[in-house]
Parts: sequence; C-alpha cells; structure tokens
Amino acid sequence: MRRGRKMKHLAIDVGSGITKVCSEEGRVQFPSLAGIPDCLDRLEFEFKETKGATVEFNRKTYVTGERAMSLVHPDKLVRTTDDQWFDHDGYMALLYAAMAEALPQNYNGKVAICTGLPQASFSRSKEALVKKLAAKHSFRVNNVKYSVHIRKQDVQVMPQVMGLFLSRLALDTSLQLGRVALLDVGTYTSDWTLLEDCKTQHWAAGGSATGVSNVIHAISRYLREELLMNCSDSTITKALRDGRIRRGNSWLPLGDQIADAVMDCSAEMIESVDRLWKGAKDATMIVGGGGSRIFGPAISVRFPHARIISDPEPVFSIVTGYFVYMQQRQQQHAA
Repeated sequence: MRRGRKMKHLAIDVGSGITKVCSEEGRVQFPSLAGIPDCLDRLEFEFKETKGATVEFNRKTYVTGERAMSLVHPDKLVRTTDDQWFDHDGYMALLYAAMAEALPQNYNGKVAICTGLPQASFSRSKEALVKKLAAKHSFRVNNVKYSVHIRKQDVQVMPQVMGLFLSRLALDTSLQLGRVALLDVGTYTSDWTLLEDCKTQHWAAGGSATGVSNVIHAISRYLREELLMNCSDSTITKALRDGRIRRGNSWLPLGDQIADAVMDCSAEMIESVDRLWKGAKDATMIVGGGGSRIFGPAISVRFPHARIISDPEPVFSIVTGYFVYMQQRQQQHAA
C-alpha cells in the first residue's frame, strides 16, 4: 500500500450530541451515537438506507450514528455526557468514523488533527487526550482499512468554545481587538468564555449542563403528561425545528410550549453568565453552536446586543474554527 504523500489535516469535534468533521473535502455531521451491537449478522430490513458506520479496532466492533440507533438498545449506547468519556472506546469509534468520512479509502499515512474539550474539563484532560491521539491508529470502517499516524506535534486540543471565536474571526478580523464574549450552546452542555485582545480571561470562563436535550426532555414530559403522547427524541428534535408535531391526522402547534421550556431551561445558564460578564455590555457577544437558534431568543432577552449566529448550519461553527486554525498554522509553517 502506497503511503499518502501529503499529510491530511482534519478538524473533528466529537460532541456529546453530534460529531462533526471538517477537511479540505468538506464538512460532515452525524449523531454521536455508538455502541456494541448484540448481533451484527441478524437479518436487517429497512425501507431506506440507515446511515452510520461499523467501526472495528482493538478486537471490538462498534456501530455509530443512525446504525447505532437501529442496532443497539438505548440502554447500551455509550454515554457521551461523562466528563471523561473521551477516554472510552466509544469516543474512538466516533473519531474513527469521522476520520473515514474525510480520508481517502484505505488511507495509510500521517494526519494532523485539531479538536476540543468542554471548558469544564479542558484543563485537567487536555494532556491525556493529546497522549491518546498522538499514536499510530489502525482501524476498519465499513470493512475498509485505515492506518493513521498522528504525531504529538500534529495534535491541537483547545476549549471547544474557542472554535466559535476562530470561525468568527476569519469573517471579521476586528474581533482580535477589544472584548469578545463567547457562548457555545450544544446538545447537552454549554460553554462560555471572555477574550480581550485575543487573550482568554480565564476568570470569566465556565460551563453548565444546559443544552438542547433539556428542552427535548421538557417537551417530552409535556406531551406525555398532558397529551398522553410518547415520542422519541428524534421526533421531538424535529418538532423543535418545525414548531409543531403531528398528532393523529392533524398538526399540533408547540410554539408556546417550546418558548416556555427554553426560558425555564436556560435560566440557570444565563444567570451564571450574567454574573461573570455583568451584562457583557462592554463586549461583542457571539452565541453559536447547534443550540444557538433554540436558545437565541431567551439569551437575547438578557443580552439584547448578543449576535446569534445565523449561519444555515450553526452546528458547524465550532469545527469550522478548528479547521481555520489548522490552515493558519500550515501557512505559518510554510512561510
């Protein structure tokens, strides 16, 4: 097998809810679902393709993405909310699945990677993650073999919220001067930090277990208790986007219920941020991440000047920042 002549550069965000990868070939996302199936050779029948990957490494076989939802009992899915979950094989299964989305089939060569950790676990976990990634990785994805060599100098790990800053900085270089307040709203957690002249104000950084999942659970409880409807999380996620849900042959509007749930679920997070930033009136405030649209209205009530990212796919705001950072480092090394 011929070795790849050119090192591949990958930005990967193995988030607690969604895994994202960004490379020169483009961007891909899939649910952060992973688990070991009870039986891989059982007869499967689907009306349409079930997306996802089968990942083999260390004599274990995982299925990821929608395949995990189909083949693994919910109780046996890897828990992605654990502070140290990056140390589990399920994390590596998602990481390898993301690599396979961006690498040529049968790739055998060097890879540079940029990824992140939640603000709350960054300081104590960064070095451990760097050590785990800086190695030779052999794995199969959908029965295609990959041999990846990542050197320590080719691993960059940063607080996840910094990806948000870097993606915005690429569009507006004026952000490198003055104060910038960043709030990243994810599936299960939210992170925030404050920068001044591109320097992190660590005393004003933090995180909380607040995210889209809180709103999903609140709407699920409302539907179950008030309307006797038992809906899957994926159905409710779609309802959050559409503002309505099908009930029998009709559509039930959920706009008011969603707004109330968001206000309730975001209260603690917004209070914590406000105490640190004192309204952030002296800063440019940027709100991004996959939950920015849902939580945007509630955040704007307390921070009227907040800039809610309106990209078509704000879920990519973090990983895009990672990739921008990698491109800048490439240019500096080439100069």
